[in-house]
Amino acid sequence: MAQKSNNSKKVLENKKIFKTEEFVEKTNLLNYLKKFQGKKILYRPNPGNLGDKIINLATKMMFDELKLDYVEVSGDQKVKKNTIIYGGGGNLVEYYQHCKNFLEINKEDNEIIILPHTINGHEDFIKSFGPNITIFCRDYNSYNYLKKINQKIQVFVSDDLAFFIQKSPLIIPRKYSYPNTDRTLNCFRTDCEKKSTNYPKNNIDLSMVDPYNLNPVDKKDTIAINKLLNYLTEFTDVHTDRLHIAIMATFLGRKVFLYHNSYWKNKAVYDCSLKKFPNIQFCGEKPTFLANFLYPKQFYSKLFNDYLIYDFKIEGDNLLVFTKPYTWNPTFYEKLIFELNGQKLKLIEKVEGAFKPDHTSRELFTTLKYALPNNSETIKLKVNYLEDEKYFLLQQENYPKIKGCCLMTLFKNDFWILPSFYEYYSKLGVDSFIFYYNGDFYKKDAFFRKFTQNKDNVFFKEWNYRYKEFGMGYLLYHNAQLVALNNFLAISKNTCDSILLLDLDEYLYLKPKKFEEIKKDIASKGRSVTFFHNVWATFKDMENYSLEPEQRKDLILQMEQEYIINNKIPEFINKKIVHSKYYSNRFSTDQAKYIVNPKRCDHLRVHFPKLYKEFENELTFELQDPPLVDLFGPNLLFLHLLPIREKIAKKEQQENLELEINLPDFINKN
Repeated sequence: MAQKSNNSKKVLENKKIFKTEEFVEKTNLLNYLKKFQGKKILYRPNPGNLGDKIINLATKMMFDELKLDYVEVSGDQKVKKNTIIYGGGGNLVEYYQHCKNFLEINKEDNEIIILPHTINGHEDFIKSFGPNITIFCRDYNSYNYLKKINQKIQVFVSDDLAFFIQKSPLIIPRKYSYPNTDRTLNCFRTDCEKKSTNYPKNNIDLSMVDPYNLNPVDKKDTIAINKLLNYLTEFTDVHTDRLHIAIMATFLGRKVFLYHNSYWKNKAVYDCSLKKFPNIQFCGEKPTFLANFLYPKQFYSKLFNDYLIYDFKIEGDNLLVFTKPYTWNPTFYEKLIFELNGQKLKLIEKVEGAFKPDHTSRELFTTLKYALPNNSETIKLKVNYLEDEKYFLLQQENYPKIKGCCLMTLFKNDFWILPSFYEYYSKLGVDSFIFYYNGDFYKKDAFFRKFTQNKDNVFFKEWNYRYKEFGMGYLLYHNAQLVALNNFLAISKNTCDSILLLDLDEYLYLKPKKFEEIKKDIASKGRSVTFFHNVWATFKDMENYSLEPEQRKDLILQMEQEYIINNKIPEFINKKIVHSKYYSNRFSTDQAKYIVNPKRCDHLRVHFPKLYKEFENELTFELQDPPLVDLFGPNLLFLHLLPIREKIAKKEQQENLELEINLPDFINKN
């Protein structure tokens, strides 16, 4: 039984009177219910979504352990002179009427125990409760509210019923099952308790749908809950405002970020029961999911323990599927099945990167094209690979602000360069930007939201796939990048006149006027592609950029915070950059970058595009024959900065100096 501390006290603080709420210890619900052993009990489960099914299953497990003799009743069934246990949940709040309706017809002639609930509103109704009603609250807010409005009823505090299955066979075997790469689940409410309608594009409200077939959840609790737990094991991080998704993910050992629902419920239950777990944190308001944050549609295989598909895109009457190559598995594409309305889609084209025994041999990717039976704006697609199956809701995508000359890059740890990179290329004349992030948006949520403020020409796309991948006996160095490049090509074909493919450490050594001429040339029928010669360079003053990795991590964190809080752009771009013979002698200069007309491209690679046949005469050389330096001349080059960990002696820099440049001064002068 609960032990009460001293009654409410008045506390003098800063010359103001504050009334502290009464504190109670939690009651052991299992011990409390033992007094009903040997009695006939009616059990009314709380209706609702998948979270309520978890509570219902946990309740029955507790009843079975206690060997309680109970009969389940449903609906608004009226009974007399019985002991009724009403299931736990969050139904006795202003949003719902189920619990209120049932109690209204049964509260006079029965002994009623309401299992751990969140309670808010219905004040006049609750005031009518007599001493025959006992209520367990799953949070202190509800307890204090009930004690304030009705002193006749018995009120206790206990954990949500879902905590009863924490150490059950449902949880323990799955707790040690993890995917082999970081994966984030976004699960935010879409019902009346939602905080807002500003969702991430890959949001799935698991409490309302089955993640495998997007149909209403199974009526059998154990089937639905097993599917849910299996699904949660595919993720390492979970962001949600669904209380029981957070509870289950916490039990499974995932890193959980819990947010507010439409009222105080989540925070109250967190404070009462969840904050003791080290792997969950309460984040308050949901992050801002801006329209210019894009998410891929992924197909994850439990059989492979990996992503089979990185993204989908509808293009007219075709479905484009982006993935890494499976050349080593000849039957892979036969077993990968796409169905629309029960009709199997036909593979009409497969584009793959060529395999060559040089450094480009590892730049492999696959784009599959399937014919769609009709040109629908939205389709429900079934994807199957052996026992792995998933449904997707796909729609025609339109990005009107990705236009003109669009610059694309894939990045991760050098995110802190973004502000200066954007500033430089905006001044050069780039019209729009799409940044593919090789990680989880949430890890840098504050930085990215700050960066996108007042920038309607900037898009981010999450691309959290392994950068290096083994395949065909070789290490595929640009695994994530090659698929990203061709995913971007599909986006840009119908919207952009030209696309520019660079890394964050690469800076075109051009004046805006010259760049404008190149853009017009590419957009016209004169030329499909223009290359830029690679020139290795570094900072003139290397002291701050030659730190060991751990020291550099602290420096980057400091610059990140200064940008978020004080809007201070990192000093990176203001450092003088030098090129010298020293670098050219040590590194090859054949790694060109390019600007290309996307409408004339079959596919993209890191250093050169593959044009459609009718435009192939505009690309008449291989990388080493003739040397690129002879093709481009002195004006069409870019500075490729060495990693900041590179240690180069000042003396060698000065003796071999060929070019010294301050990029802000250079770009600002016509």
